[in-house]
Amino acid sequence: MRQQDNDSFNLQNSPLNFVCSPNQQATVSFSFSILQEAKTRYMSLKITGRLPSGKYLQQLKQSPNYKQGTLQNLSPTPMKPEGISYWKMMREFFKKHPETVSAGKIPFVKNTYWWEM
Repeated sequence: MRQQDNDSFNLQNSPLNFVCSPNQQATVSFSFSILQEAKTRYMSLKITGRLPSGKYLQQLKQSPNYKQGTLQNLSPTPMKPEGISYWKMMREFFKKHPETVSAGKIPFVKNTYWWEM
C-alpha cells in the first residue's frame, strides 16, 4: 500500500468516517465539488461584481449620497453599537425572545412541487 504524504487529503482520517460509509463520503465529496464549481461559475458571470459605468454611473454621481467616489450612508452605521460588548451583542442575537414564539398553531398551505406530482 502506498503511503500518502501529510499534505494530501486522506479519506481515512476524515471526520466523515465517523458518520458516513465510504460510498456516502464519496457522494458528499462529489456534491461539495459540484457546489464549488457552480459557485465559481456564477461568480465569474458578468452580472456579479460589475462596476457601474455609462449612464448608471452618471446617475450615481449625481446622487447626494455620492461622496469621495463611493455611495455614503445617510446616517452613521457602525458594525457594533457603542457601549455594548461583542459577547453581549451575540448573546442578545441568539437569545430566544418571547415575541418570536407563536401563541398557537400557524396555518399553512403545502406547496406541490413538480417532482411530487
